[in-house]
Amino acid sequence: MANRSLREVARLVLLDANGSILLVRYRDERPGRPSSYWAPPGGALEQSETHRAAAARELREETGLNADIGAELWQRSFDVDLGQGPVHQVERYFLVRLDVVTPRVANSSPEAICEHRWWSLAELETTPDVVFPDGLAASLASIPTMVNGDAA
Repeated sequence: MANRSLREVARLVLLDANGSILLVRYRDERPGRPSSYWAPPGGALEQSETHRAAAARELREETGLNADIGAELWQRSFDVDLGQGPVHQVERYFLVRLDVVTPRVANSSPEAICEHRWWSLAELETTPDVVFPDGLAASLASIPTMVNGDAA
């Protein structure tokens, strides 16, 4: 991690009443990368912001939704170059459950977001699209109380 700054990120595992997960398709204009990819909504913490507060803010900014931020599910960390030099990114993922099916979402960050889509676990497992983080479907499937209408 030498010569890399730390970037703390909060992301949301946003599930509707059917257990579908909301992913955002982000633009990526970095050379050698796919032009877009799907990922759970989220973003970097602002100064003095907690992960939970950042998760709530990112939920509003990227989806237009307000909901209770649930339990922290997992963390991952990796080194990445976001175009302004290498960083060590640490992501924390928080559960958000909605009691409606595929709620309508809004986008207040159009410069980076192409679209939103609700995905079933089966769709995630078989899509040819680029989805981050790698292994998202397996991570979701390993928590049976979360996905596709299994026990609440």
